[in-house]
Amino acid sequence: MPSLADSKRSKLDAVGRHALLVRCGGRSCSGVLLDGDPDGLDWRPDGALVLVPGMLLHGLGVLDSNKSAGGGKIVIRRRAIPALSVVLRRGSIKPRAVSPPLSAGEPSVGAGLSTPPPLEDDLAEVQARVLVAWRWPKLAAALPQVLAELRLSSDTVGLESSAAEQWPSLQPTIRDASTCDDSSREVRALLSMFLLLQLQPVPEQRAGLGPVTDTLRRLLPRVPGVPPRGAAVCTASAPLGAPGLLGAVCQGVVSGAAAGGVLTLTDARVTPGCEGAGVYNLAAAAAALPCAVVLSPLTWWRGEAVGFTLCLGLRRLLFDAVLQLELRARAAGRRPRPALPPTAPAFDGDATDDVDLYGIDNSVVLVRCAHMWGSGVVVGKMGNPGRPVILTCAHVLVEDRGVTVCWGEHSLPAVVVWRSADGEPFDVAVLEIVADNPLVHELRPLTLDCRPPRVGEPVIAAGFPLFSERSAADPGRVLRPLVSRGEVSGWWTSASSQILTTCNVQSGASGGPLLRPGPDKPTVVGVLVCNAQVGSGKDAVVYPHVNFALWADAIEGPVNSYLKSGDKEHLTQLQCKSKAVHRQWKLQPPSMCKL
Repeated sequence: MPSLADSKRSKLDAVGRHALLVRCGGRSCSGVLLDGDPDGLDWRPDGALVLVPGMLLHGLGVLDSNKSAGGGKIVIRRRAIPALSVVLRRGSIKPRAVSPPLSAGEPSVGAGLSTPPPLEDDLAEVQARVLVAWRWPKLAAALPQVLAELRLSSDTVGLESSAAEQWPSLQPTIRDASTCDDSSREVRALLSMFLLLQLQPVPEQRAGLGPVTDTLRRLLPRVPGVPPRGAAVCTASAPLGAPGLLGAVCQGVVSGAAAGGVLTLTDARVTPGCEGAGVYNLAAAAAALPCAVVLSPLTWWRGEAVGFTLCLGLRRLLFDAVLQLELRARAAGRRPRPALPPTAPAFDGDATDDVDLYGIDNSVVLVRCAHMWGSGVVVGKMGNPGRPVILTCAHVLVEDRGVTVCWGEHSLPAVVVWRSADGEPFDVAVLEIVADNPLVHELRPLTLDCRPPRVGEPVIAAGFPLFSERSAADPGRVLRPLVSRGEVSGWWTSASSQILTTCNVQSGASGGPLLRPGPDKPTVVGVLVCNAQVGSGKDAVVYPHVNFALWADAIEGPVNSYLKSGDKEHLTQLQCKSKAVHRQWKLQPPSMCKL
């Protein structure tokens, strides 16, 4: 009987074989094969459908700028679209079914960047054409918020990787896609648009919308929903648009939702060129169809590197495509097909949490103090009726300013019971909600877990790294912490109590818990404190996957003594004056690194 590790490895291999690379006029992105199984013995790509993002067409001059400006209908000049081709693994494809790759001398609009290098022997390149283009209204409506908050850039999407200078997104620079130049208008239009391609189309066969609609209708019941937050997923793509990297797989978890649930965030790390890649649920029985597609990597935001990836649920996306195709058919006077259900299938990530993360929405909170914000975790309650006591980081707090604790749709004022002095190695503060409000009963403490962490042990970071003032002003917002799964990569048993992890952590997660998954609910093995930073000022580089947490063993004794007695003097034991521990937390030497 195969082991669990062997089963997972086999599934990752199968997922990698489903990856596609789509080329068009010097641009490239990944794609999702919607019908057919490339693992099948007799599978041929003739007529197969492939889903790709509209950003593949960015910069190719195929939009009618006069008609597509603003948020209305997108008009594509089809004759201006350069030659399309799709690169895939040969596998068991019969040789006669593979069309020859486009020759270097074949003319095509916009194909003046560079001649594609020859492919490896195990790759095949087949021709394709655009069958259908449509825009998802829900994503189009959410884009202004997404572009304003996450600062997506046209630089992050779908460029051919033949030259390093074509990848400005790999440099610490940003272009705000919410500005009003022609390029950003095109970005806003194309980000919400998707294309259905047909592989190796038969020239004499004219493809109508009817067969496409029927195919999508048959697919819908087979498309898995987005799994709940914390569930293991992986992407299959061609990083940097490089054919030699086709089939690369990256694992992560569902981190949460964005833009009112329209978008999904995962900590699976992707690069430009992975747009359109499939996101697969590793717990699913088969990997034939993904549960989501990559919209864009979020590589740089608010002055620091970000390791999250923006995705769209595939079932919702195809559901909307069928609806729009039906409307087009009725407008053309064709016989309508049986109606689809009135609403799209539910977004599974909104329904419930993974069992590992049971109840953290009422335990992990947002901490606001003046213009600063961070995260916190409820670790106990004081007195009667039970005032919540919250751990956070001292650097989140501004002295002599009010503190507000937010969770879900609620917020309450809190007082600072104790905070470490600036410059001390243990960056920790204790808050208490003293308001006589029935809402405090919703908050649930998590247990501080003093068991020593093990190198390689899986852990989960939880917090609010992508919070912003704009989202705070949204009256309908519901705060839910984002999560990232990683491993303990280092632990020092000295007095430093320092845990090094590979979780994806950004500014705003400070003070959040480092969780140890459990069968019922997780426990707090540490408090997230900081990332590693190299350089300073404009030259500073923060590494989101090199971060540190303060081990719960250094916190548990003083905090529990305070919870039992109410004497703040117990919290002074959280102070650490050791110079050796101070150097350890400052990563000295070398002096080039700082926290």
